[in-house]
Amino acid sequence: MELYLSENIRRNRRESNLSQEAFAERLGVSFQTVSKWERGECYPDIELLPKIANFFGMTIDALMGADLCQEEEYVEALQEELRKCDITRDEAALVRKAEDGLRKYPNNHLLMAWIVYGAQNINPKRSIELGEYLMINCRDPRILNWARTELCYAYYKAGRQNDGIESARRLPTMAQTRQAVLADLLTGEEQLSHIL
Repeated sequence: MELYLSENIRRNRRESNLSQEAFAERLGVSFQTVSKWERGECYPDIELLPKIANFFGMTIDALMGADLCQEEEYVEALQEELRKCDITRDEAALVRKAEDGLRKYPNNHLLMAWIVYGAQNINPKRSIELGEYLMINCRDPRILNWARTELCYAYYKAGRQNDGIESARRLPTMAQTRQAVLADLLTGEEQLSHIL
């Protein structure tokens, strides 16, 4: 189980508009100590955890990132179910399960990408909505590249062929993605020219 203590201390301190020095002073530690916590070089003494959590108005579990760990475990288990739905080509079940997960964890980008992928044929509008959201908000390159690729198909299936083709032209060439998607979306002479 990965701890998110360092990231949470840094993020909450910054959101509180406190310097490391000011935060350290309030806790009665040195700013070098706070700096080490935020870099993940060491952790606060266990006696300080309630004081830090209380300072930020959160539980110790939230400060430690236990909620994120639970989310990761849930999504990992759910992905097994989503893969089974994908193998059996049960798009409706895939989308329903991913949407249920997204209701539980509304900011989970991986679940959004699953919906972008699964909803193209049954609800391209939803696929496009989440795909466009991910293009703006997702920073995970693995999820972003997958969603970008699937968004091209969603545009195409929604009758927005030009948007699909333009999006495909902007895909990275990583693993020939751009070439593969354009070969699927182009038609007639354009397709033949592209393939050649």
